[in-house]
Amino acid sequence: MPLVNSSQLNNYTPRKQIQTKNSNRESVILALETPKTFTELDKILSISHTTLTKLLKELKSENKIEKTIQNGNPVYQMTKKGEDYFMDTINLSSDVDRIRTRGWKHYRYHSSIGDILSKPKLSFGIESDLTLDKELDKLHLLQEDDINDIKELVLKKIVKNVKEQKLNEKQAGQLVLGFLIDYPTLLRTLHLTPKKLAKSMAKLVHKKTLENKK
Repeated sequence: MPLVNSSQLNNYTPRKQIQTKNSNRESVILALETPKTFTELDKILSISHTTLTKLLKELKSENKIEKTIQNGNPVYQMTKKGEDYFMDTINLSSDVDRIRTRGWKHYRYHSSIGDILSKPKLSFGIESDLTLDKELDKLHLLQEDDINDIKELVLKKIVKNVKEQKLNEKQAGQLVLGFLIDYPTLLRTLHLTPKKLAKSMAKLVHKKTLENKK
């Protein structure tokens, strides 16, 4: 993923500098899901040697990563504290922050029951946001009607799941449902023939069924 080098930070506001640094830190942690050498990290991450060296030193001092030897080569790997940080990093807000550092487009859609049922409009409590890299915006991967179709499906699922429950009218709270679509992975999926795609989906369903039985 394209990231901002330290040499470019002078052109950024302090807030932007912090966002970029945090994004770079998270990218290093994400790259260390499996142990890697400095050279391997340097190939994966689009940041300068100096920036990468500083981030590795910083994360090591925070006991989030450690340097060890594997197969005769020095590698960096996550510590237990780093694994906890890794799990905290994999969330919707962090995904959006990383997109924002690369140049982004954002859309917010407000819907009502009237949009779906063609009746007088009544808010049903579901709002949606679409955030994507600016370069993907011109591909029109999802249209507003598609977003409404997804929300209609979500609403139907919720109605089905709570149908037999006695709901607490005083209950408060919110739920955030997120989908991260990786474009290169999506392309590989789209290139599959319908037969191969169906076979792949069947394998996923079978795997999920086995996991649910455990």
